[in-house]
Amino acid sequence: MLTQGETTMQASWPARRWNIPATARAEWAAALLAVALYALTLGGTFIYDDVFIADDDPRVHDVHQWGRYFHEGYFADSVDRLWRPLTSLSIAGEWQIHGRAYWAFHLVNVLLHATAAGMVARLARRLVQVQQQPLGPPSAASTRAAWVAGLLFAAHPVHVEVVAMIVGRAESLATIGVLGALITVLRRPFTTARAFAVFAWFCLAIFSKEHGLLLPAMLWAWFKLRPREASEPEHRQERNALQWCAALLTLSLAIYITYRQWILPWNWNPEWLNSAMNPLIKSHGPDRWLLLFSLLGRYVALLVMPLRLSLDYGASVIGRTLRWNDPYFYLGVATVIAWLIAVVWAWRRRQPVATWCLLCLAISYGLVSNIVLIGTIFNERLIYLASVFVCVLIGWAAARWLPRWRAGLVLLLIIVGLYSWRTITYAAAFNDQERFMRNAYVQQPDSAMIALLYAYALGEDGRMDEKARVLDAACERFPDEWDVLRRAGLFELERGNLQKASDRANRAFFIWDAYPMANLRMRVAAAMQARAATAPATTAPAATIPSSPAPTPP
Repeated sequence: MLTQGETTMQASWPARRWNIPATARAEWAAALLAVALYALTLGGTFIYDDVFIADDDPRVHDVHQWGRYFHEGYFADSVDRLWRPLTSLSIAGEWQIHGRAYWAFHLVNVLLHATAAGMVARLARRLVQVQQQPLGPPSAASTRAAWVAGLLFAAHPVHVEVVAMIVGRAESLATIGVLGALITVLRRPFTTARAFAVFAWFCLAIFSKEHGLLLPAMLWAWFKLRPREASEPEHRQERNALQWCAALLTLSLAIYITYRQWILPWNWNPEWLNSAMNPLIKSHGPDRWLLLFSLLGRYVALLVMPLRLSLDYGASVIGRTLRWNDPYFYLGVATVIAWLIAVVWAWRRRQPVATWCLLCLAISYGLVSNIVLIGTIFNERLIYLASVFVCVLIGWAAARWLPRWRAGLVLLLIIVGLYSWRTITYAAAFNDQERFMRNAYVQQPDSAMIALLYAYALGEDGRMDEKARVLDAACERFPDEWDVLRRAGLFELERGNLQKASDRANRAFFIWDAYPMANLRMRVAAAMQARAATAPATTAPAATIPSSPAPTPP
C-alpha cells in the first residue's frame, strides 16, 4: 500500500515531467508553429535541385560511394564547386533507411526548421538578457524578444523554399550550427567544455554549407561589442576557455580552407556560370555594381511583404542591365543608407546587441549578395541565415520600445497570422510539381529556368507535345541562352528531329563553345550519319553541321 506522500509524488510526477519552464515557452511555441505550418509539405515530392541531389546522384544510393562526398562537389559538375558533405550524407543516409519515401525527407526538413525557429527565440532571449543584466535571471523584456523573434522566423514565408525543398536542409543545418555556437558563447561562465561545443557546432555549419565560414567573424564581433559590467569579476578559467575556442576555430578554419583548395580549388572561372541563372556574368561597367542595389531591394521587399514568391529570378526577371524605373534599385539604396544610420546610432547609444545584429546581418548577406559572383543571381532560400538577425533585431526592438505588451501582442499576432497564411498557401503549391511549375511559368515568364523546369515536369507526365511547345517558346524568348538551346536540342535529338536538334546545337555552340555544346553537336552529327547510312539512295542528303575544332572541356 502506498503512503500519502508517495501517492502525492506519483500524481505530480507527470505534471512535472511535461511542465515547460516559462523561459522556454517561446522556443517551444516557435518550434510547434513551424511544425504546424509545414506539416502539409509531407505530401510533397522532389522539386528542381532535389531531383539531381536526392535522386539522380549515384552516390546517394550506394553506401560504398559515400566516401566520394568528402572529396567531390555537392553537384557532380558544379561550376562554383560547392562542397556540403554533411548535407549530402544526411540525404544518402535517409535513402538507406526508407528509400524514396518523400514524406520522410520532408519530415526531416520540417523538424530542422522547427529546431532553427526555437534556437532563434533562445538567441533573442539571451542577447537581450545579456545587455540588461548578464548575470541575472531572465527578464520580461528578454522573454518578449524571444516570442517575437521565434514566431516571426517560424512563420516567415521567405523560408518556404528551405523547408519544402529537400536541398534546403543545407540552409537549415548550417543555420542551426551557427545558432548553436552563438547561443553557447552567450552562456556564462564560458568553460573549456563549451569551447569544444562551439567547435562542434562550427563543424556542423561548415560541412553543411559554406555559410558556416562566417561564424568566426560573428563571434569576433560579439566579443568586441559584448557588454561588460564594472562589477563583473574576471575569471582566469573563462579567459583560458576563450583562448581554447579561438585556437580551435582558427585551426579548423585553416585546415578546412587548405583541404578545400586541394580537392575543389576556390579560384574558379565565373564565366562558366549559367547566364540563365545568373545574368550578372554578362553585366559590364556600372550595371555590374548598380544591380547589386536592386538585388538588395528585392530581398528587403520579400522580408517585409512577401507576397510574390518565385522559384527563380534569373534570365530576364532581373536582367543584366539596370532599369532606372526599377523600384527595387531605390529601395536597395535606401536600405544601405538606413543601415549605415542605424549602425552609427546603435554605436553612439551603446546598444551592443543592435550593433552586433546589424553587423551580422551585413556579414551573412554579403556572401549571397553577388559582390563576388555565385551560381544564382537571386534566391529566396539564400536569405535564411540573414533573416535570423532581422528577426532577432525586431525582437530586440519590441523588448525596448513596446512596454505595453498587450498592444504589441495584438500587432505580433496579426503579422504572424498574415505570414502564416502566405506560408501555407505557398508551401501547399510544392506538393504538385506539374501544377506548381505551370503556375510559376505563367507568373514568371521571364525566367528561363522555370520554363525548363515546366518542360521537365511535362515530360515526367508524358506530355511530350506540350513539352515541345514550351521548349520552342523558350528558344524564341531566350535566343542567347545556351542552356535553353542545349536542353531543347537534346529533347529534339531524343525525339529524332535531327534538323531541329542540329539548329539548336549550332546556336548553343556559337554562343559558348564549351564541351557540353560540342558534345551535343557531335551526337547530332553521329545520328545524322547513321540515318544517312540506312536511308534509301533516293533520299535527299541530310543537313550537315559546320566543322569546327572541338573545344577543351572546362
